Amino acid sequence: MSNVKHTLTSILFATAAVFCGIEAKAADTEILVKISDVKLTKDLNGATTGCDFNATFYNRSAFNVNNAGLELIWTDDAAENIINQEKAEAELISNAGESTTARRANANRSRTSLRSSTEEATPGQVSLTVELPPLNSYQQLTLPLKLKNDRCFLLVNDKMDINVNDCSLSGTTAATADNRGQQTEDKKSCTRIFKYVSSRDSQYYREFKPISLEEQKKIETDANEKNKNDIAVSYQNALDGMNKAIQTLSEIK
Repeated sequence: MSNVKHTLTSILFATAAVFCGIEAKAADTEILVKISDVKLTKDLNGATTGCDFNATFYNRSAFNVNNAGLELIWTDDAAENIINQEKAEAELISNAGESTTARRANANRSRTSLRSSTEEATPGQVSLTVELPPLNSYQQLTLPLKLKNDRCFLLVNDKMDINVNDCSLSGTTAATADNRGQQTEDKKSCTRIFKYVSSRDSQYYREFKPISLEEQKKIETDANEKNKNDIAVSYQNALDGMNKAIQTLSEIK
């Protein structure tokens, strides 16, 4: 009997070890992303014009991420359904006015070429481009972001797609390759490791590190400084442009 217990115990420990190994391996290849603190911005009439929110990135992979350019995409399912319906109707109307020969020739045309009045006024997707600062292995970073769109309710959806426009890797995984195709491989790897975590996922509350008040203040201060610098640069560019215009006019005279 004791031998049976010993055997069962060994099997359980072996199974647990395999499971933990698989889980650890998965955790070592992910950068978790969550959205929080969504605050609506409104105009004088009380209409929503956009929102401020935080995007937190937790790099629990074995390598460092640099120069990451991301596109966060939220899909409005209600708008998408209407758009698809309008395009289907447009396709039926178009087919009705075509000959059989023309219909066969256009059978493989893309539906994106069909017209949808809803899509022109309200696209089915809302997106935001984000430049991610260098993020080292097992480091967490929170960025204050702004979305200029009245459909901020999409940010609390269970799904957000992440497109990687640019990315480079360094560390144990990336150091093994040094060739002309490394940039392409880095982009492919980055595309696979970014994972959105919704508020319905237990990892939303369990995996991310808490942010101290000092860290939050620093994030807000850095964001304000960046906004001030951007405004100063825009003002200087406008001033330089005006001076050039004045100089050109004086030369013409």
